[in-house]
Amino acid sequence: MGTNVAVAEDLVRGERMHVNRGADESKLWVHAGLRKNFDAIRPRLSGIVPNADAVEFIDYDEINTRVGRADGPVMLPVNTEYQADELRFIRAHHPTVFLVAVTHDLTGHSTYYAMRAGANFVINLAIPCDRATDLGAADLRLRATAHERPTADTSAGPESDATPNRGSVRYLTQRSRPPVAPAELDQADKQLIQMLRTSLTVADIARRSYMSERSMYRRIRKLYNALGVTGRTELIQAVDRLEA
Repeated sequence: MGTNVAVAEDLVRGERMHVNRGADESKLWVHAGLRKNFDAIRPRLSGIVPNADAVEFIDYDEINTRVGRADGPVMLPVNTEYQADELRFIRAHHPTVFLVAVTHDLTGHSTYYAMRAGANFVINLAIPCDRATDLGAADLRLRATAHERPTADTSAGPESDATPNRGSVRYLTQRSRPPVAPAELDQADKQLIQMLRTSLTVADIARRSYMSERSMYRRIRKLYNALGVTGRTELIQAVDRLEA
């Protein structure tokens, strides 16, 4: 077990070392929506994001245009499924960027959405700092346990009875999903999909469509349900498959 804990510690150190890469290694990019809470967030950054004194607050559009070049760590709020979709979109377009999700989560749902969307680390403001440290140690033990368990045998194909390694977080993010069923899309849906392919936020799309942001969220959710997807990236992939 001691060996496996050492391996897990190496994994965590490897994730932290990733933050140091790039020209702007001392810069932390923080979504502007977290500005008012940043004093509460800063004490929790020790050991996760080094050199956190150099902070720049940016919005979603700037993240997509600037962060890819800087390759610095990015901190995003994830308190809703829609914010998780934004994180998922950034992960899809910047797969090497170190993403830290910040949430105030009493149920575990937001943390799950953030991990599933591709966050490297989640800071939960609902958990006191000392308790968060204990949870970090528990996470380390979970990683070590995951290394002890055999990897699922996928050679038998999708009908195999092999059980996935449920000790791994990766299992949560790579669940098999039923095939997307063909759907009849009207012109308005096609125009919406084209906007969702870009870096436009939901608020921007709502303004361009002369709708309230809440109504646009409902419309996007209806489109997700029609195509059997859960987020922006899956939507684009599903439409590409239908058009192929």
